[in-house]
Amino acid sequence: MDFKEQAEFERAKAVLDGLDVHLIYSCLAGSKAYGRSSTNSDTDIRGIFLPAAADVLLQKEIGTIRLKDGDVEFHPIAKFFKLAANGNPNVLEWLFVREDHIFMMDCYGQKIRENRSLFLSQKLFSSFFGYAKGSWKTLSKLLETPMKPGSDAWNKARKHAMHIERLLTQLVQILETGSFCAWNPDYTEPFVTLQNSEIQKPILNPDYLCSLHSLQKRIEQAKASTILPEQPDYKALDRFRLEIMQDLVRAALNRDSRN
Repeated sequence: MDFKEQAEFERAKAVLDGLDVHLIYSCLAGSKAYGRSSTNSDTDIRGIFLPAAADVLLQKEIGTIRLKDGDVEFHPIAKFFKLAANGNPNVLEWLFVREDHIFMMDCYGQKIRENRSLFLSQKLFSSFFGYAKGSWKTLSKLLETPMKPGSDAWNKARKHAMHIERLLTQLVQILETGSFCAWNPDYTEPFVTLQNSEIQKPILNPDYLCSLHSLQKRIEQAKASTILPEQPDYKALDRFRLEIMQDLVRAALNRDSRN
């Protein structure tokens, strides 16, 4: 993580410090977390926060915090647990970034990361495949339109194609090993560029299509033999989150009693 990325996090955290919430975990996300960034890539910052103890006791619903300055998004712990347990790839991967891609992690954030396997189950098959199918549907529409290689439209189509291969690769890792790593810089170039052609419809690289076919075969095989449970242990996740919230409320009450 470089100085610029750390500085962007510090600016985001300064805004969060002005709110009545407690950030427990924050990390890089997106192309920089995958190892696929370019010089024009944004710094995607994601994180988990605890609401104020008073909001917990009063059962106030606290939503996601998004900052206008940069691509910054923080989820309250309840929403994070729900999305991660349902296998949302864009959220689940926060717990599987490289350690040097973590901006900050307190004792609660560390506990969540250490127990990240609780969120993994065979439900990820449908969720990861669902996201991959969504990208494939978008990609298919983009492939129908002639465009200039290297243009914004071309790069958007290429990004969707790379997302598909990445999601399937992560799904293979999960089913085969019970874990995965967000860092995945290796990919198959998805498009073939025609020589001396300024405008063309993107042509899928045969090697890319072969890679997708191979990944699908591995997924089907791994699905049949995976040791992952059919669903997450929701009761264990509820107990886990309850312990964190009890600690939060207990600490707040102790501070109030001393004051």
